[in-house]
Amino acid sequence: MGMILMVSFVICLHAADAYQRKPCLLDGSGGPRNPGIALLVTNNGLDYLMRVMSPILNREIARFRMPYVASGSSFGKSYEVQDLQVDRYTPPRQVSLSLVTNSPTHLRLHGSGLSAEISAFLSSSSLLFPSQNIYFDLDDVVFTVGFAIRLGPANKAAISITECNFDYGALDVSTDGSSESGLIGSIVNNVIERKVRSFFDDKVCDTLQSRGSEKLTEWLGRLPTEIRLYQKRSQMTTQRSRYRGKRASRRFTTLKVDDLKGQLLAMASKLSLDLHIVRDAKVSRAGTSSYLEIPLNGQVRIIGGPKVPFYPKPMPPPRRLHSHHLYVLISEFTINSMLYQLYVNDLLNIIIEGSRSGSEVKEFLQTSCDGGRCIGTLLPAVFRGQKRQYLQMRIFPYTCPVVKIQGPKGIQVDLALTAQFYSQPPKRKMLYTHNLRGTGRMEIRSKMDRITGKFTSLNMEVQTKFKDRSEVFDLISDITSSAIESKVNQVLETGFRIPSLSIAQIKNLYMETEEGGILIGVNLVLNTAMIQNSVSNLLHKQMASSNADY
Repeated sequence: MGMILMVSFVICLHAADAYQRKPCLLDGSGGPRNPGIALLVTNNGLDYLMRVMSPILNREIARFRMPYVASGSSFGKSYEVQDLQVDRYTPPRQVSLSLVTNSPTHLRLHGSGLSAEISAFLSSSSLLFPSQNIYFDLDDVVFTVGFAIRLGPANKAAISITECNFDYGALDVSTDGSSESGLIGSIVNNVIERKVRSFFDDKVCDTLQSRGSEKLTEWLGRLPTEIRLYQKRSQMTTQRSRYRGKRASRRFTTLKVDDLKGQLLAMASKLSLDLHIVRDAKVSRAGTSSYLEIPLNGQVRIIGGPKVPFYPKPMPPPRRLHSHHLYVLISEFTINSMLYQLYVNDLLNIIIEGSRSGSEVKEFLQTSCDGGRCIGTLLPAVFRGQKRQYLQMRIFPYTCPVVKIQGPKGIQVDLALTAQFYSQPPKRKMLYTHNLRGTGRMEIRSKMDRITGKFTSLNMEVQTKFKDRSEVFDLISDITSSAIESKVNQVLETGFRIPSLSIAQIKNLYMETEEGGILIGVNLVLNTAMIQNSVSNLLHKQMASSNADY
């Protein structure tokens, strides 16, 4: 799947004397609770989750044990119920996890037809009645559990259990003793059975709503709330660098022609994406498809640096969804925040040294030349009187780049640049400057878990005060076009692999442009070992707590 990126540059020639930039024209109509990125979970994603979760739950419930159940006294004699375990377990005949609209509940888990046989050991202080096993037959259990995703502390997602109900068709309690009357019969019938019914009627839901919500929130908290856009190998084992602000001496970065790919990736390594939740989730529809929308911040920041001074506008809903497990809707705000950070921190500024460039650029960046295809010869009025030398070319945007995502038309980026030509030291000075505009096309594709692309064209249209179009402007256009197309494709054709999350790997990317956003569909491969460990911890360490007297 592919999408088209339209890039606009401005080229008009004029004189200027220094490194100057205009104020950014930022849209102030956004709000802090508007998401820059929305995570959309579909019914297909929930069905996949249940296919993974059901066998894990069935295995863990079948091996459930509770060392201590209850103790008390009856008719002056004490008793204790211990070592509860599941002897037979029949999974639900039907189980589903579905989205719920117009309700405080976002997700509802429903099952029916569950049955189980549970045994425990009953002991008494009476010498007349020996200790023995008791059995609980539980048939035709129907359960419903509702979940909601909320804005929690520190802008992290929290899961709350909003509804819980357990019903059962029959609950029979018996012992392996010969007598069902007397003290043992009274304890079983009047005390144990009542406590067991109370456990299924009340305690299961109480435990789920307290400890279950806590463990689910803890599990969800393993998802990253900030990720690097690109991580160099040297950064994988070191602490993240802190933002230290701009330094005038580092305002420009020298462009090494043979290492543009490395420089672009080094630039990306300074950026991080904020994935904190900004408000409660909600269930919405796109065409005939329902989805759970989890709204995320989506701001790109310099690691450890300040926030951008603008907020996202309300994000248009997607037109339609397909068959993927989940979708990521990326707004213009996310891309604009990245470009803003690059702009204000001078990360878009570059220097091209004529003496260290490729042959075409090296020939062009001279004040005079024998072949006559250098800027000094083609613009003699500007460079007359200068000694023969290679020039330094500085390129920087003079205002914020602004992105507009225009649905099927693709993505348009308005980018205004200034190019300045400097003499060599020791008396370096600016000899000439001009501004640039133009148009370009970029196609971005997705395949498996990689995003790749190709820069297909860059058509430069030069606006100049000169009436007759000079060859110098054609050379500026040709050199700029070929350099950008060649070097950008080094990055795009290699592509970027979507990193795996701690609880899942991502595959089968799908991309298309919506009005005001980019829609990316993905399928997941969940980490079953991590999920099983969480479920096991909840059942065997939390619900089977030895301190709980049911």
